[in-house]
Amino acid sequence: MKRSFLISVLTVMLSLASFLAPADIVTLKDGTTHEGKVIEENGAQVIIEISIANIKTTKTFPRYKVRSIEYTPAEEIEEEADTPPSIPTSGVEREQTPTDLGDAPGIPDDSDETDEENADEEGMSRAERLAARRNRTLYIVIPVEGMIGEQTSADGLRNALRLASRQRAEHVVFTIDSPGGYVYDAVETLKVLKEFDDAFVYHALVIEGAISAASVYVAAADRIWVRPDARVGGAVAYTSDNTSGAAEVDAKFNSIWAAEIAARAESKGHPPEVFRAMVEPGAEVWMDAEGEIYASRPSTAGAQQLDSGTTILTMR
Repeated sequence: MKRSFLISVLTVMLSLASFLAPADIVTLKDGTTHEGKVIEENGAQVIIEISIANIKTTKTFPRYKVRSIEYTPAEEIEEEADTPPSIPTSGVEREQTPTDLGDAPGIPDDSDETDEENADEEGMSRAERLAARRNRTLYIVIPVEGMIGEQTSADGLRNALRLASRQRAEHVVFTIDSPGGYVYDAVETLKVLKEFDDAFVYHALVIEGAISAASVYVAAADRIWVRPDARVGGAVAYTSDNTSGAAEVDAKFNSIWAAEIAARAESKGHPPEVFRAMVEPGAEVWMDAEGEIYASRPSTAGAQQLDSGTTILTMR
């Protein structure tokens, strides 16, 4: 019998979250926690330093999003300095060094059993227990935060998905809170997601915004989840160069970019017209009484215009 477990796994070089033992703990108002070393806290922001496999980076949170900060006493840090990092699996921590990540089979050993698991597996042989664990459906959560092409990248995504594959995960959950970024990296991200299409089921969970380039994670998802008041769209590409010819270049680039994201959305069963309207200012989106989507006004009665040819579509 398959059982689903949510695994928070180290995501390599992609909106990196870390597990440090011990560490300061920053808890956001949405309930998510981030562990590391708080290096700055003021009325405007909180900056936390995280480290994975000796790679250090920082995450910055607006102060209004932070619910609490739990600081680790200095003496506890000294005592635990030599303790290897641990990766939570199935809600139970198993000690593992960073070099173990590439070889981890994704199947907990007997030390990982919870009381519930012991009860479920009571009377089973070791072979039967291992077979049951192999049938578990495993998830990996990859946060997509900050600027696409800066805080996140297509190369980092590829590394994270390779890790997920080695861990035998079947589902990838992207938790998205991004204002957008570089369209070039977004196009490369689409290619990486397509590369691993047969290996995973993609889920997009939009926490606050999947704006501009970040909307590729939504277009490429098999399932889309959007929190109330979160936004998706506004993916038009433009340059900051006002010299002659920039507008024409933008228009051609937008056309290519719109085709890429619309085709990807259509391959996942999403209306391509919606994603095209997020990129092309001249695109329209209409919906009939049955919920069907059109690029122009349908002849049926009761049609509703979702986006005009003078705006860029952004949806809540």
